Amino acid sequence: MHKTIKMDALTTVTIVWVVLVAILAAQCQAVGVPVAGPVKLIEEQACAQLKTLCAKSALAAEDIKALECVQSLHPEQIDSLEPECQHLIWLHTTALMDDANLKRMIQKGCPKDYTQFPCSQSQEPGQFLACIIDHRNVAKGNGCISYIKRLEWVAFSDYRFIKRFLAHCTRDIEALGCGRVATGNDRDKMSQGETVACLQNSLDNLNEECKREVLHLSEVQSEDLTLDRQLDVACSNDVFRFCQSLPAGSPQLLKCLMKHRNDPDMSKNCQQQLLRHDRLVVHDYKVSRGLTRACKEDIKTYRCRRGVSDDKDVRLAQILLCLEAVQKNSTKLMPECVAEINDHRKMLLTDYKLSPEILTGCENDIEKFCSNLDAGGKTIHCLMEHARLKKKKERRVTDICLRALETLVKVTDVGEDWRVDPVLRKACKPVVDVACSDTDGGDARVMSCLMEKLGTNYMNVECESALLQIQYFVARDFKLDPQLYRNCKDDAIRFCKAKKTWADLDTAQMDPERGPLILPCLHRYAYPEKEEMRLKPECLQEVKRVMRQRAKSVDLIPEVEDQCLDDLAYFCFDKTGKGEEMQCLQDNLEKLQEACKTAVSSYTEEEAAHVELNPIIMSVCADAMEKLCATVLKTGRDEGDMMECLIGAKNLPDMREDIKCRAAVEHFQIISLKSFHFTYKFKEACRLHVSRFCSKCTTKYEVVACLSEVMRNDTIKEAKHSIPKECRQQ
Repeated sequence: MHKTIKMDALTTVTIVWVVLVAILAAQCQAVGVPVAGPVKLIEEQACAQLKTLCAKSALAAEDIKALECVQSLHPEQIDSLEPECQHLIWLHTTALMDDANLKRMIQKGCPKDYTQFPCSQSQEPGQFLACIIDHRNVAKGNGCISYIKRLEWVAFSDYRFIKRFLAHCTRDIEALGCGRVATGNDRDKMSQGETVACLQNSLDNLNEECKREVLHLSEVQSEDLTLDRQLDVACSNDVFRFCQSLPAGSPQLLKCLMKHRNDPDMSKNCQQQLLRHDRLVVHDYKVSRGLTRACKEDIKTYRCRRGVSDDKDVRLAQILLCLEAVQKNSTKLMPECVAEINDHRKMLLTDYKLSPEILTGCENDIEKFCSNLDAGGKTIHCLMEHARLKKKKERRVTDICLRALETLVKVTDVGEDWRVDPVLRKACKPVVDVACSDTDGGDARVMSCLMEKLGTNYMNVECESALLQIQYFVARDFKLDPQLYRNCKDDAIRFCKAKKTWADLDTAQMDPERGPLILPCLHRYAYPEKEEMRLKPECLQEVKRVMRQRAKSVDLIPEVEDQCLDDLAYFCFDKTGKGEEMQCLQDNLEKLQEACKTAVSSYTEEEAAHVELNPIIMSVCADAMEKLCATVLKTGRDEGDMMECLIGAKNLPDMREDIKCRAAVEHFQIISLKSFHFTYKFKEACRLHVSRFCSKCTTKYEVVACLSEVMRNDTIKEAKHSIPKECRQQ
């Protein structure tokens, strides 16, 4: 005896798939159930209640109108329908989805476009609607597009009307407990919408064919919010609250909800469903209709799908990296595409759960360091904080998590625009509003302004912390500073063996071996003797800017920090001010381990030649440099001239009153005594003669004494001076 069952909320009854409507009809006739045929659903006696529930327009129309009415009923109204009517609804839906019937309806709804659809008789039975949906872009008229959407909505009431989905996903539905496919008239465990959502939440556990069908289904759902039953239901009140100005079915509804996703008034259920949608976008960029539409031509022109066949999903990361690389090469993208890119960069930084690499690679680190935080951007910044090498080893993230963070920083290109990072934006907005209000966003202009404000009264603790967490990664890949990369990429390739492309599309990771070495390499070519070996003027300007900004924290000088972790922890654990860590290392130079000593000595040589690398002198001697050393400032070149000027002026009345600047200059003089290399003019003038006469000397004091002895002996013997005038003057 056939059992009748009720249809659950917002879905039609879920019974066994019927391939041939005639066979199903015969079975139903045997038990006295009315059969769907020429009789319209609205005319079935068992469904008389629909006449009071549906608008008058559905009473005289074909079944599609009545079925649309059923799909829009409130769950309580659906439950109030007689079981016999619920079964009839499914029968009429089945009949409507028959290929022959669909062809007739498409011909009627799309008279001008029908012949353009490549959906001939050769299509596999039951795949006509799927073919039409896949080629919906053929339709030109709004009437045809609207009609196809109506058919989609009805078809999505039961996933078994999409035969390929059923064929490829039955096994995974069973294995994951996402709602079993019944073999009789038993009721499924879950509704159809929940089944699809369940599979979408388990993408990485699906077989490849099922995963492809789920993502394809997700692409179709993204065309219309109402096709995603779970999201539609969960967000219905939120749509009314935040997006009531938009018409039902508007493609802008989803974008509107995304805009308000972090609003405290948004329901938790809606937020969870939006997170599910975002995860799908990460796996397949085409699930984002906004990005697909706005960037379609750019993706095609710049071959961003290279290496991926048409039937494979393309991860969002690949598309973003490709399009960002296009921008880095000074190529203009469509404004609509740029806006979508920024929205998706922001999306990835909003919740760590949207990054599969972080979700898997940082799972234990999140539990260990960041478990007390809400899922979101704060977790990402917490992981960034624990990625810093100065942290004790047991307080650092694993290498695999570090690689995942590097990938995220590059894919989101967070160093380019402070606004895409919700944590940075919230923390630094007060600083930007006051100190960088005249600076345009994008192209790292505001990020650069914020870096200049480190150590000033404008900066707050929260902004500084978030900024340095990001800059820690930017400092390790010169390509992540857009102004530096744009102006120096040619010189970096020419002098420093940098890679020719901004993004390696086979891997989103930076080049950890070369990345940290590019900037100091470029700096070495700032003032070479040979003109042809010099950096381009625009590159030189950017190198000086970045070196000046990074000098404020050893964290941002990887060539020093990587070699000095143990010494920093031992000697400088209490030095937290701007530039204090480097000064501490310099003060303890003789005690440092050999690798650290070499790195600090090399940096101190650079610092002696270019005062902008000394954050302490730059912060306390700005007035003195402008007042007493204006000639050096005007030249725009500093090869030890500024330090020489400040030292020469330290006993002048103006400098005597400037206690802080005088103290900083004298401290650097003391440090410079540790090695003659630490006084640029002295080093350049006397290097060859130190090597010849004083090779065993180490400190500057010993070198001066040694060379003085040579000069004295030459004078006593009345011999020609072995030491030339330039060195004797030093």
